Amino acid sequence: MLNITTDFKRRGIIKRLMVTPLQRYEWIVANILTQSLLAVVLTLIMFLVAKLAFNSSAFPEAYSWLLIFLGAVLFTGMGMFISGFIKDVEAASAIGNAIAFPMMFLSGSFWPIEMMPPYMQIVAKLLPLTYFSEGLRIAMVYGRIEISDFIIVFALALIFILLGSFMTRWEEE
Repeated sequence: MLNITTDFKRRGIIKRLMVTPLQRYEWIVANILTQSLLAVVLTLIMFLVAKLAFNSSAFPEAYSWLLIFLGAVLFTGMGMFISGFIKDVEAASAIGNAIAFPMMFLSGSFWPIEMMPPYMQIVAKLLPLTYFSEGLRIAMVYGRIEISDFIIVFALALIFILLGSFMTRWEEE
C-alpha cells in the first residue's frame, strides 16, 4: 500500500479521483480490501505449494485465516499511514524496508523472543508483527486461540486504518 499510494500521488491519480463521485472512504476501503484479499490468496498459494512440493500437513484453520486477514489489514493500514508523509516512490520503498526488515528480525518471526537480550525483548513487545506472529504460531502449532494476540492485532489494525485514512489526502498537494 505504501508504494501504491505514493505512486498514485506522483502520477496525479489522487488528484483525478477528487473530481469523481467516489468518496475518499470508499477508495480507502477498496484499497484495504484489495490488498488484504491479495495477501490471503497469496498465503493460500504458499500453503498449497508447501503441500504439493514438500508434502506439508500444516494448513490454517478459520481462526488463522481471520488473523492472516487482520494482519494484512494492519500492515496495509501501516502503509497508508506512512505514505501520508512520503511523496517519492523510491523513498517510500526505502522507508518501508527500513521498517519491515528490523521488525521481521526483532518480532520473533525467525527465533524466539525469549532468546533475545532483555532490552530487545522490550522492543519486540512494541512491534505489531510480534503479536501477529505469536498468534499465528500458537494457532497453527498448538491448535488454540490466543485471544490477547488477536485483540492486539485487531486494535492496531483499527488504529492504523484510522491514522492512514486521516493521513490520506484527498485534495491537491
